[in-house]
Amino acid sequence: MKICPVCQTPNPEHVRYCIACATGLPAASVEERNRCPQCGQAVPEGSKFCNHCGAPMAQEQLCAVCHQVLPAGSKFCNHCGAPALGADEAGAAKGLGHDNGSARAGGVVSPTSEATNGRAQPILSQPTYDWMQGQPVLGPNAEAMFGGLQNLMPAPLANKMRAALPSLSGERREVTVLFLDVKNFTAASNRLDSEDIYLIIDTAMRLLVQIVYKYEGTVDKFTGDGLMALFGAPIAHENDPERAVRAALEMQEALQALRQRTLSEHGFDLQARIGINTGLVIAGSLGNDLHMEYTVIGDTVNLASRLETAADPGAILVSFSTYQRTRPLFTYVTLPPKRLKGFPEPVRAYRPLQVRAQPGSVRGLPGLQTPMIGRSRDLARLQAAMDDLIRQGERRITLVTGEAGLGKSRLVSEFRKSVQGSEVAIYQGNCLSYARSQPMWVIADLLRDMVQISDTDPIDFQQRALQDFIAAHGLNLSEVLPYLLHLLGLGQMDAQASQRLQMLDADMLQKQTHAAVRSLLLACAHQPTVLIFEDLHWVDPASRDFLQYFIQTTSNTPFHLIFISRDYERQTSVRPLIETVQQFKHQVEDIRLRALSQEDSHKLIDQLIPQNEPVAERLKEAIIQRAEGNPFYIEEIVRMLIDNEGLQEDDGKLCVTEQASALLHDVPGTLRGLILARFDQLPEDLRQTLQEAAVLGRSFPIRLLEKLHPGNEDRIMEQLAELTQRHFLQEEPFGAERGYAFRHTLIQEAVYSTLLKRDRRQLHSLVAQALEESSFLRPEEQVEVLAYHYAESSQPDKAIPYLISAAESAARRSAYETAGKHHEKALHLMTEHAVMDQGFFFASTRA
Repeated sequence: MKICPVCQTPNPEHVRYCIACATGLPAASVEERNRCPQCGQAVPEGSKFCNHCGAPMAQEQLCAVCHQVLPAGSKFCNHCGAPALGADEAGAAKGLGHDNGSARAGGVVSPTSEATNGRAQPILSQPTYDWMQGQPVLGPNAEAMFGGLQNLMPAPLANKMRAALPSLSGERREVTVLFLDVKNFTAASNRLDSEDIYLIIDTAMRLLVQIVYKYEGTVDKFTGDGLMALFGAPIAHENDPERAVRAALEMQEALQALRQRTLSEHGFDLQARIGINTGLVIAGSLGNDLHMEYTVIGDTVNLASRLETAADPGAILVSFSTYQRTRPLFTYVTLPPKRLKGFPEPVRAYRPLQVRAQPGSVRGLPGLQTPMIGRSRDLARLQAAMDDLIRQGERRITLVTGEAGLGKSRLVSEFRKSVQGSEVAIYQGNCLSYARSQPMWVIADLLRDMVQISDTDPIDFQQRALQDFIAAHGLNLSEVLPYLLHLLGLGQMDAQASQRLQMLDADMLQKQTHAAVRSLLLACAHQPTVLIFEDLHWVDPASRDFLQYFIQTTSNTPFHLIFISRDYERQTSVRPLIETVQQFKHQVEDIRLRALSQEDSHKLIDQLIPQNEPVAERLKEAIIQRAEGNPFYIEEIVRMLIDNEGLQEDDGKLCVTEQASALLHDVPGTLRGLILARFDQLPEDLRQTLQEAAVLGRSFPIRLLEKLHPGNEDRIMEQLAELTQRHFLQEEPFGAERGYAFRHTLIQEAVYSTLLKRDRRQLHSLVAQALEESSFLRPEEQVEVLAYHYAESSQPDKAIPYLISAAESAARRSAYETAGKHHEKALHLMTEHAVMDQGFFFASTRA
């Protein structure tokens, strides 16, 4: 955390201006600047590419005036004092022929003028004023100003954006859209000096943009007195609705602090309304060759905008779809349905007030805790490792890995219950997907669990609690407390300690901090102690470095270290940690969770849907087949059915409705987000290959995919191998052919859903043509597959003869229901596409 030198507010590491008062903050440390933005590994200073993963490092920033290289994050040149410009601004300045004296002459506000009493202010350009509209016009430097706001984006996020954008020429996406609008902006513009209103709005926007970027959202557009932000495009996360609501709450909190200042200095009551909605959009670039702009369009955007308009000043309104996905995490007020412009029916709206002190789980069914099923052997292995530690006093390390949703956290939770109340201390640190850019996050979270404090507690309370905890364990306060206060972002309790830390370089500060944390953990280990590190696939590099150091220096201590992560990250972000763990093989228990058996899946679904009527049994069987042994998938499919009235409660029982079978074909939003978060991490060529594979179906022969890219067979094989390593595909024979299959049918469907209809039709046409030219399938299978692909293609009328042939084949096998469906589809296509020669159809139906 960075402590603001003016107001002492703790700030996340990536922000450049204080979130409370907008004062400029110190640049990142040398250690942080020399980390790869892609894999997080330390690289030699001056490197242009990472020597671990090959990703490009951030490009050097040059002063537009004296052309000297600037340290990363510079606001002003440390050679000549000129304001530091982004790449676009520097190019514009050069094109306008600015000389050495033009930086200040161009209207840039001095960072240390008498008016500001030496306090750093945001770099701003003077606006002009449109008296006809009563609005500040940002003038020729508007692009530079908003470009400067975009330049607040942390380097790792910028690299992710660059990787994601090329592929998004057009995709269907589920996103969460956030609209924010400043109240009474026009009235204030008429009353205040144009420069004052400009400074207020720019300061506010800087605070808001940094919050959006903190949660890896993107600013889609600025609206003069507000903004539109996206969570889920161009980068998807499995918890985008949560990120959006957290961002909105922090925005209102940040504006509340700024509001006091604008009221006292300008009499301007700065308040904002926020609206949030989650749903499907079309994401891509709009415009022409002269100006292309990435954006999203659709009813999802419109509803978010209408909710913002309906919100009270200082309040947030979210839609039902956002509320559904976040209700266990936030305290909500349910409002009466609202009539909104453009929406014929009243819209359900909810007002989030705060993050819950004890958030619930967004997974599973609210109020229903099913017994753990199918994990008794894994639980026994955890308990045996604990017994060995208690008996022998030697450290144990347990790795718990598996695909998302297989029950890793539930397994460890049951283990905690089994040792609760015994002479064992248990502490847990949780990694968060939106905290990967905050160094030592999971270690700080572990310390907070040990000291029993929350990051929402008053800072002085946290400081005293930490001081008392350290003293109670017999440690020297001066050797430990300053470093742990720094780690937790709590500032220092005395000036001498603060000065001492400021004199340390980054390497020495890291060593001292590591030693302080290790000392405290060892002091707590006077009894068998379990340290749980949850969701390590989201670990930040600094935390990972500490854990490696801790593993290497505590081999003869009474710790049971439990590391939980997803299995596909064993080869990426968690790999260095696992390599360190493997140096102590005799202490390691490696638990890799697998999918539930059919029997265990039936036990779980019977807990969720106890009814055993024939219609309920058929539905349960369909859910089991669709979930393929993943307990989280089973629960989410059931919850989707309940939320969308496929299952309705009647007299205390869940009853199946007519909508259930149709709803089963949807991918629950939670699962779609989970899958697409991984999909977005792929390079563009792998994303495209995976989308093409999704069009082929759940399983496919390699030669069929290669036919879509003649001449690139070797590259296709490399891509399939990489997609297998990343746990999207698995090698599986396709009849007599060598083939691949998606690891889960929901992965195939989620990836397929990202394609625009135009692109789907085009790909289905290419696949159908490739099938006509080959013989991958038996004749009766060939006609059915060709019928499917042509029906979904840009030439659906070509499906008709294949549908009729498929119907005849099905009738010969006495599959009359299937034959009837093929005939119905053929007749529908004939009618829809005005096919005149229907004689063959009617002749075949009479045969």
